Amino acid sequence: MSNSGRIVPLTALALAFSLAHFLVDWHIGLFGASSESLSGLQAALIGLVCFLYAWWGVSLAAAAQGARAGLLSLATLSAGWSVLGNGLPLAFCPPPCASAFPYQDLAHVGNLVFGTWAASACWRAARTSEQPPGRTAWMLPGEALVAVVALFALEALLTSASA
Repeated sequence: MSNSGRIVPLTALALAFSLAHFLVDWHIGLFGASSESLSGLQAALIGLVCFLYAWWGVSLAAAAQGARAGLLSLATLSAGWSVLGNGLPLAFCPPPCASAFPYQDLAHVGNLVFGTWAASACWRAARTSEQPPGRTAWMLPGEALVAVVALFALEALLTSASA
């Protein structure tokens, strides 16, 4: 299978592992205690996470049509959210992580492996794209970057508030 043929399944795996990590983090109370009501910050986090995963789908569709912007957006989401946001926290809770063992460890490792692999494949495909270099639309990767940075900030607020 070529690099471009791997992009959809690799980024889908990166997406799946990042979503699994987020759900485990929510379950263990990293973003505040579960209750019948949500705080404003928790609701904002859910909304922003939903936006990020919807954007991932839009980026997958664009990349499948050969758009360099879709590939760059997938590289941003895979590297920024899957690897940095959901894989590297392994450094703060190395296996066996007491929180939600073994699910948290599997999510961390899956994000590191598939997020890195997907980001690398997307980056290589974008660099070798037949689309002329000056023709890249930057809205898809730009929005992906803004969403990832906003999620880091919001998660930091929630994590420090629940500590």
